[in-house]
Amino acid sequence: MRKGDVRSQGGSKVKIAYSQCRTYRDKSKSVCSKHSIRAEVLEDAVFNAIKVQIALVSSLKDLVEEINRAPNVRNESQRLAVMQSAREKELEKVTSIKDSLYADWKNGDITKDDYRRLKAKYEEQAEVLEKAIAALREEQRVIAEGIRADNPYLQTFLKHQDVKELDRSIVVDLVDTIYVYEGGEVEIAFNFRDQHKLIMDFIESNQQQELRLIEGGKVS
Repeated sequence: MRKGDVRSQGGSKVKIAYSQCRTYRDKSKSVCSKHSIRAEVLEDAVFNAIKVQIALVSSLKDLVEEINRAPNVRNESQRLAVMQSAREKELEKVTSIKDSLYADWKNGDITKDDYRRLKAKYEEQAEVLEKAIAALREEQRVIAEGIRADNPYLQTFLKHQDVKELDRSIVVDLVDTIYVYEGGEVEIAFNFRDQHKLIMDFIESNQQQELRLIEGGKVS
């Protein structure tokens, strides 16, 4: 934060606070440009974004409660289990191929360069599959357990539902990073992004399941 030039306004002098790019100021002028934004403009942008996010979280809580009150809480564990099984079979196949490469090289079937290149390729594929399997397991866990109204993500945002002004505690609770771009565009990265995605997935999967039941004539 720095103070701007003293300016005259209605016969009196006032100091205007600015937020300035620290990367440009402290690190490298070649990495970022010299841009700044007035503090009150930034605070207004952050405050408005927080209020919008709180309203979104409130609507998510209502949807979660509606799903949990339904006679049949939707469960897509079987579909996810099938997807997980398919990914695990793919991983097993990729791992088997990767493990056989060493013997192929030693037997002279492939060159050392081919061995290194193919090994790196299959290791990358295995890593992607492992991450996909982990994500499917987590999604199954969330859907099986459901989302409760006292979820920490929901509760942290909703405790600020009646906020009237921005203060440090709200920013610390809710905001991870604030990005300011040239032209004054502001982007807010909120805390609990992983939890937000899980809740969105929970709601979407239940809505899709309900639609399939309706189309199948199982729900009147």
